[in-house]
Amino acid sequence: MKKFINDLAEMKVFYINVGGGEPLLHPNFLEIMDYAHEKGVYAQFSTNGTLIGSKMAEEISQRDLRVQVSLDGWVAPVNDSIRGAGTYQQAVEAIRLLCEKRVITALNCVVTKHTIPGLDQMLSLANLYGAKLRLSRLRPSGRAKDIWQELAPSREQYSQLVLVIY
Repeated sequence: MKKFINDLAEMKVFYINVGGGEPLLHPNFLEIMDYAHEKGVYAQFSTNGTLIGSKMAEEISQRDLRVQVSLDGWVAPVNDSIRGAGTYQQAVEAIRLLCEKRVITALNCVVTKHTIPGLDQMLSLANLYGAKLRLSRLRPSGRAKDIWQELAPSREQYSQLVLVIY
């Protein structure tokens, strides 16, 4: 990892966004992020929030890291149908803990036919904790590839999304 970060720094890369899987599963993740910062490579990461408790939120707050927490619904039934049972509560708790520690945090919501109707509520949820809302487009890869037809927004929903954004 250090060699990779050295290569990035040598190429004058100044920013990386680490995703996954789940980056916090790596036992040396925070040390790797520290090393990236030492080399002038700013780091942000995306997480499902399941590994963020009080201690981890404190560790993250001591570093200049931004965090995106994956949340694909404004209520548990919408999110958990996509991300798994109990993930809504874990993600919201991670968001609360991070924002409480003044970590720049965003809710990262994948735009699907199920999430578009609740984007106003997603924004309200983000605002409740002082977080940002980030929308990601649905990609036909991973598990989404197998259920693409079930998740892909209709043309009308995309038109609605454009009106909401602008």
